[in-house]
Amino acid sequence: MVLTLLSLPDDAIFHIFTFCDNETKLNLILASRRTAAFFYHSYYFGRFVALKEAQVQESIAKTDAVLAELDMDALNQVNEQAQRAIYVLDANSIAELKQLRQPPPAVRFVIEMMHRVLTGDSRVTFEEAYKELRRPSLLHDLIKFRPEHMTKSVYAVLDKFCRNCDFTPDAVTQSSRAAGTITRWLYALYRAFTINRRVIEAMQRVAENDRARMMLDQLRALKPRADAGELLAFLRQ
Repeated sequence: MVLTLLSLPDDAIFHIFTFCDNETKLNLILASRRTAAFFYHSYYFGRFVALKEAQVQESIAKTDAVLAELDMDALNQVNEQAQRAIYVLDANSIAELKQLRQPPPAVRFVIEMMHRVLTGDSRVTFEEAYKELRRPSLLHDLIKFRPEHMTKSVYAVLDKFCRNCDFTPDAVTQSSRAAGTITRWLYALYRAFTINRRVIEAMQRVAENDRARMMLDQLRALKPRADAGELLAFLRQ
């Protein structure tokens, strides 16, 4: 039987050797250790490489789809919108906010949100944020702030803020022009951070795909080596 099996084509031996029981495998190896061991390792090595190739190709396809959806022009536009919105602020705008010791709820939350964005602390209270209005460098810090500086915890709070119809720039402007300007800045930051996060994630996936491609190239360059003695010891366990 063993001699008959070994006379079959290689692909047939691959399948028979893979799915037969250990006793038959052992007999095959005893009949032709080098041939059987090579077939065994080659088959599983090939399956492993094929699996990795499929995973890499799937990841590349998903990344390409994400990159196709990214709008870099939109990212540049929202960054410019954020800059234009905050440049409208001046010392008089900050002074206006300082005078609002008991501001309406919308303005109160805008002041809190502004300070949360600047500090990266999503748990800032209004009292803490109001005190920061007296900080001399506040206007400078607002102008220099960039979307990529925002923390994920603050972004989560800002996401809820921007989805609330009571906190639109026009709605807040009715209570305070300065607070309305800051709201426009917050909205622009939110959009910029959202797009920028997708860009960063896509670039990370591209880097991961490149590393996976390198690994595949190394795998393809390998020649499966089998030690018949080790295989015999394994099958006899």
